[in-house]
Amino acid sequence: PLYLPFHILSLCKLSPICLFSFYQFKSFEKGMAEIPLMDFTPLDEKGDGLTVDHTHNGGNDKPKEGRKLSRVSFHQKSIDEVQDFVKMKKFLEAASNGEISVLREMLDEDKAAATKYKNLSGMTALHFACRYVNKEAVLLLLRNFANPNAEDDEQWRPLHFASKYFQRDLSRDITENYSQNEVECSMNETRDIIEQLIKFGAEVNAMDIYGCTPLHYAAMRGNSAAAQVLYKMGADPDMKDGNNITPFMTSCTYGTIEVFNIIFDHSSKSEVDRRKNTVLHIAAQHGHIEIVSRMLEWAFNGKSSSPSLIHEVNNEGKTALQLAVHADHTNVVEELLKKYKGVMKRKEEEWLLHEAAAKGYIDMCDVLIEKAGMKVDKEDNDGRLPLHSAAKNNHSEIVQNFLNIGSHTIASTDNEGFTPLLLAASSDGLETIKILLERKAKFTISDRVGRNIIIIAAKYNSMRVLKYILEHMDEKRPNTISMNRRHRPSSPRGEIKGNLKERMINKTDMNQETAMHCVCGNGYLELVRLLYEHGASITCINEDEETPLHLAAESGRTNVVAQLLEWERKLCVAKDDQGRTPLHQAAKYGFEDTVVALVNAGSDLHAKNVYDETALDCAVKAGQLATTKVLMDRGALSSADEDRGVETPLHLAARAGHESIVQYLLSQGVEVGRRDEKGQTVLDVAIDGEHKEIARMLVGHKDWKMLMTPNDSFPFPDKTNSPRETPMRKLIKKFPEVAAVVFDRCITHEVNEIGDFGSNPFTQYNYEYLEDTWMVKKKNDNENTENLVPSSIQSPYDPKNWKIITR
Repeated sequence: PLYLPFHILSLCKLSPICLFSFYQFKSFEKGMAEIPLMDFTPLDEKGDGLTVDHTHNGGNDKPKEGRKLSRVSFHQKSIDEVQDFVKMKKFLEAASNGEISVLREMLDEDKAAATKYKNLSGMTALHFACRYVNKEAVLLLLRNFANPNAEDDEQWRPLHFASKYFQRDLSRDITENYSQNEVECSMNETRDIIEQLIKFGAEVNAMDIYGCTPLHYAAMRGNSAAAQVLYKMGADPDMKDGNNITPFMTSCTYGTIEVFNIIFDHSSKSEVDRRKNTVLHIAAQHGHIEIVSRMLEWAFNGKSSSPSLIHEVNNEGKTALQLAVHADHTNVVEELLKKYKGVMKRKEEEWLLHEAAAKGYIDMCDVLIEKAGMKVDKEDNDGRLPLHSAAKNNHSEIVQNFLNIGSHTIASTDNEGFTPLLLAASSDGLETIKILLERKAKFTISDRVGRNIIIIAAKYNSMRVLKYILEHMDEKRPNTISMNRRHRPSSPRGEIKGNLKERMINKTDMNQETAMHCVCGNGYLELVRLLYEHGASITCINEDEETPLHLAAESGRTNVVAQLLEWERKLCVAKDDQGRTPLHQAAKYGFEDTVVALVNAGSDLHAKNVYDETALDCAVKAGQLATTKVLMDRGALSSADEDRGVETPLHLAARAGHESIVQYLLSQGVEVGRRDEKGQTVLDVAIDGEHKEIARMLVGHKDWKMLMTPNDSFPFPDKTNSPRETPMRKLIKKFPEVAAVVFDRCITHEVNEIGDFGSNPFTQYNYEYLEDTWMVKKKNDNENTENLVPSSIQSPYDPKNWKIITR
């Protein structure tokens, strides 16, 4: 039995039923025998048939008049598709491999084979024949009416393939080179193929979806034979693709000098791409020295000389020289500098030595100094020298060379007060640090904001530099003992040296922050330990009176927090100038693990800041549910739990609109009826803040009645119609849907059993929270308050009579 591989069937894009049908065949003897899946109604005597509903419904299909049945079954159609696929695959492979006899045989069987067979990407046999440089196959297909302008999915035509590909032995190892003879032979065949395609009607300037013409691809691959014949037969060297790049510019990009020379005299030299790059920009950026030389010769010595070409800038404001320096093409830079004659017309070009030094281009730095006469003491807009740029990026060899040329630059500072030593420290450039210290660089200097080398190294996590500097100070002072704060040196000499190291390690910047503040705030645990071992203080405070623990807590650096507390547990009760403890900060910014570490270390849950807020208040106010839960679980009390008439956490959450926290606090059974200093309940706060969902939660609470009592009234026997602002009126005005919930809760339906007489259903309306016209407003004039009505006075509208029963 003969079966086709499953992957071939899959490529046919057949449906699952087609695939299943195919595997019903057991042999290919006497044609493909079929096992039908359904019975068809036979044709009647007149040859007319009845349609069959193909929807499977358990064998109850009834013939209907309509489309006639064919004697070829559904299976047979799928077989034909498979057979067509096999033929298509065979035909395309023959075109790819140049099997002329197979192509002729199949073309004799089917004259339309040259046009109808395509792969999944839309490539025809002519595409494949051009792709693999099979000249005889191309000619045979063209003579059999193959379409020379057929397009695949990316609108590539056979001419695009013929122009791009010209090397036939594609199985060759990447390390092997083609002989010149092989290349020439392949190019000659390519030339013939292109001529035949154009002769049979191929469009010479056809563009694909990227806007590229065949000449673009010939320039890209250096197919000089294709470029020559394309130009001869009408190809436009100035056609632009989607990025405004011409074939001429493409040859400059890829450095295909043969194609460049072919179309040089016939191409525009002034065209620019979408980024405003000229031909010289492109060639200089890619380091194609021959093209750069040819363009410079044209610009300065040609009939249409254009010496300004070397000074033209792209849309980033860069010249060809700048691009060449950026890409480290020293030979191109030397060639361009010959035309500059030592004069830089653009200020940015005067700083090319800075750029080369920053990137570590040693040879480029030498060329710019020797050929362009650039100085090592030239400042850029930031006040930095080339030495600064090299030091910042730890290019120690360039640093050494610059110091040999101008040793005085070692102490120069930029606009921020950074010396080369400080910049090297900011990038952990240990190798550069060693060179600068050997050259006697001053390591006690600070920048403009008071940061010394230790603070800078700490800020930028420069572990290697910081460790070396601390050890360097000890090595330079052999008589200096350890600066442990518990052991002061006894000798005057040792004290002086010891004090220098202590001052260095505990020095503050303009914000009064030390290196320890920096590393704790950034969570650099290894540096925290290193500084502590060398005597750094952990109890120091900045200008806001924050300790390193405050900064670690507010940044959620739990590992650093744990380490500091291990060294000194009393730090957890320290307060800043706002009265905030580290716990306040960790709770406010939502760092759950940090809060746990602080509480476990003994932080005061009830400590208040200057605004009378506890850590729980801060967490609730900031909407931090996680830390709110931790503090509540640990028994935290808000400032309102001790004093009446202040805001509770529930007030704070409702005022800020934190629905999740309100819901959580209600679930924890917090008291909902408390009033703040203005006499407002949580519901009043939610309504005033227009937090509808919070208001809905509150009126749905079991203690909702505590929230509905007006704050401005008391029972009075005389009716008054003065304006009111009761909770119910505010709900009706702002949230009528929520007010409806209150109305519903004021109505109850009950049934009163009356013995043998049956039951008596009734509805009870509670007007206590709905009717407020019989409640007068309190009147305060200075400290004189209107006399209240004695509680002994009774009226029909006394609260006990507000419940009215209606039958």
